[in-house]
Amino acid sequence: LCLFAASIFTSKPAIYISSALMIVFFIGRCVFDREYYNVVKRDVVLWGPIAVFLFGVFAKIISPTSFVDIGHFFYKGMFLLVFPALVISLRENKNRRLAFSISMLGFLLSVLWSFVQAFVLLPHTWSGERFGGFWDIGRWAEITTFVFAFMLPKLSDDMTASKKIVIGLFLFVTFLSLIISGGRAGWIAASFSLVVYMIFMNRKMLYVFTPVACVLIFSLYLAMPSQFNAVAGRATSVTETTSKDYSNFSRILMWGNGVSLLHENLSHYPRKFLFGIGFNKFQTEYSAYLNKISNTEDLIKLTQGNYSLNDLHNSYLDSANKMGFLYTLFFYGSLIFIVYLFYKKESLIKGCILIAPFLILGVFYTNYLEFQTYIFFFVVALAYSEVEQYNVDNHKVRV
Repeated sequence: LCLFAASIFTSKPAIYISSALMIVFFIGRCVFDREYYNVVKRDVVLWGPIAVFLFGVFAKIISPTSFVDIGHFFYKGMFLLVFPALVISLRENKNRRLAFSISMLGFLLSVLWSFVQAFVLLPHTWSGERFGGFWDIGRWAEITTFVFAFMLPKLSDDMTASKKIVIGLFLFVTFLSLIISGGRAGWIAASFSLVVYMIFMNRKMLYVFTPVACVLIFSLYLAMPSQFNAVAGRATSVTETTSKDYSNFSRILMWGNGVSLLHENLSHYPRKFLFGIGFNKFQTEYSAYLNKISNTEDLIKLTQGNYSLNDLHNSYLDSANKMGFLYTLFFYGSLIFIVYLFYKKESLIKGCILIAPFLILGVFYTNYLEFQTYIFFFVVALAYSEVEQYNVDNHKVRV
């Protein structure tokens, strides 16, 4: 657990290594410890992700794909097996505090590195360049969004004023690092979580935050006009869907063709529609389909090279085409069910604040089988173990 927590925000290889170790531990406990197995068996939040994982493997076996795809899903989807092990372990208060402290220290180191790149190493004043901590800028935008959504509801916890100030500063540096990443989808998702939090969990903050934010924005405009214009220009470019913004323009085209490919498979290749084309064959089949309805070279030229032939830049469409409609339904349905579990624990708004950013980011990024998916499920496990108010010391099973 400590190795996983230490690596989750800092090292991709260590994430895989620690995940494999946790899975071996989890399987071993289930096989040799009957009480541990019974805990897993009777709790849907524990066996549910395992069922989704097994269905993903089944979908790759059934689909017209290669064994390479089965292996690809196996190591990319390990987070579904790590999640139940995390939930059980984090139910113990000592484990949860330790995992939280270690992971957030790693996160702050990554935030610090993004600041060093932006404000120290640049030979000139920062003017909108994008930096991403220990990660690439796209993933870092998602990671900072997940952590922001995870920490935000803590402002409403029963704690001392000094602790709330510390959390407020933590949220500020997290959001600042998110701004530096330039991830517009992350800005949208984090802003959505903030608005939901202020409306449903902290109405007083809404009345204070709005005028303070207006004053701060105006002050930044006067004090740092070039930096302000760079950030504001990138924020307003979200609505630009023409060739003036090739990133947005290419996404619109990719989404349309992704839907069209799904319809093609539904009409003529139902097995591919239900169980996916697969990862290994996707680019070949997608390119062939595009050449049938248009021309891939023309699309790439039209979008100045921004059009991707192996990634639809939309998790829902990418998953439906590669993993199949059924797996996509089960996977995202499981996330909605997690929100329901938060509701059962009388923490519906906290669950929505946490899960909604992942769903919003999925519209713009392909994030359903990536490194950042591990991070998302890690913070979900932390948050769920907190609202569960479950101390394993009160039960027979020890972890």
